Amino acid sequence: AKLNYHDLILSMKASNTQVMVAAYRLLAKRLADESMDYPFHLGVTEAGDGEDGRIKSAIGIGTLLEEGIGDTIRVSLTEDSVHEIPVAYMLASPYNHLLALNNFVNKKHGSFSYESKLSYERRKVLNTQIGTMQVGNKEPIRVWSRLNSQQDFQSFLKAQTVDIRFEGIEIPHELYDDDFAKELKAQNFALSVISDNPSILVECELADKRVYIVRSTADLEVLPGIVKILKDQNAHLELCLD
Repeated sequence: AKLNYHDLILSMKASNTQVMVAAYRLLAKRLADESMDYPFHLGVTEAGDGEDGRIKSAIGIGTLLEEGIGDTIRVSLTEDSVHEIPVAYMLASPYNHLLALNNFVNKKHGSFSYESKLSYERRKVLNTQIGTMQVGNKEPIRVWSRLNSQQDFQSFLKAQTVDIRFEGIEIPHELYDDDFAKELKAQNFALSVISDNPSILVECELADKRVYIVRSTADLEVLPGIVKILKDQNAHLELCLD
């Protein structure tokens, strides 16, 4: 607030689905109490592979989507990243269909409650833009996935169909270079770069979102500086507590 920086997406991802669901519920309630409405990014960290990973992701992400919580999602399977896309799409699809048919967005600022819900109502959030992509409010739930290597890019493109799409890509900073970033942008993907090095994040000028991994309390000391620089670049910032 001191730096007037509000282009934030909040994430409370955890590998334990009970912890993850409880954390997002508590955060939604706290933000409602404070009259804040930042969008949420949902995910179950390292859900696993096969049926177990898909069921675990569905339990965590699906529970929150059913309660109207969530604006972007990523399914994290210990498989080729291409396999995450259909799972994420299937989880988001029913709620995007409801949104397309009717306006289920809560109108009253700060009034959202996940308790005792007998009908679907989506949590009201700020309408935030990441690159060319709108997030939150009346926008559909966005599907994000991750590139582990530049070779994955062609596999991702082959996975694109009329019915199954992902809209944003996360990459570690080791994969980032300007030519690769331009290639991704040419395909109209929002690009998120992940690092625990603030100077590297600042240098990734073509990224729409910077994910700063906080590994210790000492890391928090650099935040005011990096937030100011990213604000000056009109960039977005996502914090990840490791």
